Formats: sequence, C-alpha cells, structure tokens
Amino acid sequence: MKPALAGLAAVGLTACLACSGDAAPSYVDVELGDEMVSVGVTEGPPDLTMGGVDDLVVGPHGDLFILDAKSVRVLRFSVSGEPLAGVGREGDGPDEFRWPAGIDMDAQGRLVVLSQAHQTLARFSVDADSLRFIDAPRLPFPARDLCFLGDRMYVLGTP
Repeated sequence: MKPALAGLAAVGLTACLACSGDAAPSYVDVELGDEMVSVGVTEGPPDLTMGGVDDLVVGPHGDLFILDAKSVRVLRFSVSGEPLAGVGREGDGPDEFRWPAGIDMDAQGRLVVLSQAHQTLARFSVDADSLRFIDAPRLPFPARDLCFLGDRMYVLGTP
C-alpha cells in the first residue's frame, strides 16, 4: 500500500471503529425556519422543470446554480427564484455533458461543471442573463467531484 493511502485507510478505519460500540445514537433537533424562495417544478415549463438537485452553488451575487444530472443541465435562478439561464444537455459538444457530477464557482466567478464521462471541467462565464461556454480542459484522471477554496481547485478522483 502506498504511504499516502495507508494514512487514508487508517483514518477511515479509525472513523469506523469510533462509530461502533454500545453508545446510543444521538439526535439533533433542527429548526428549519421559514421558506424564503422556491425554485423549479417537477412538471411544467421546460425552463423550470427539474429531474433532481445533484449539486448546487450560490454565485457571488446570490444567484443559485443547480446541477440537474437527470436532465443533464445546469439551471440558474435569481435570489427571488426567477429562472435566469440554463445550459447543457446530453452530448459531446461544448455545452453538453455526459454524467455531470459537480459544479462550483472559481475565484474569477466562472461556473465550472465536472463532466465525468468526458473527464473535463467545462467553464462558463456568468453574464447578466446567460451562461457562455469558455472551454473544457481535460483532466488527467477520472474525477468524481470538485470544489474551489479561494483560488485553488480541488478535484476528487483516482489518479
């Protein structure tokens, strides 16, 4: 086993051992509060219909970007829940994805979509009323998720 993986296995094993035992499960009371906004519908106009929420990110101005992997697209909603833009469909072209797995915003405010089957990170500029395709750099390994912390990108995958 590689040294880096040995440490990861030890952490995972420790976490599993900590979960076992005779301790009673504990529960946390959560107050959800009032609904502020509702977005999307399961049936209705195509710009509002979603198959599911697989990932989401809040943009720098409060817009909500939702990855709907079932419909193979990303939808953008305003703070008040109005649909603003959408991008994607199943395929191999610039605005198309296969097995989209994650979305996030980079430090420059661009939307990044991980397409698992293509092993790419499709980048989109976020304009006032649209999402415009920039490019889709290929990853050197299969990836399952991504996130940005400041100006650094982290990709979960198997090199």
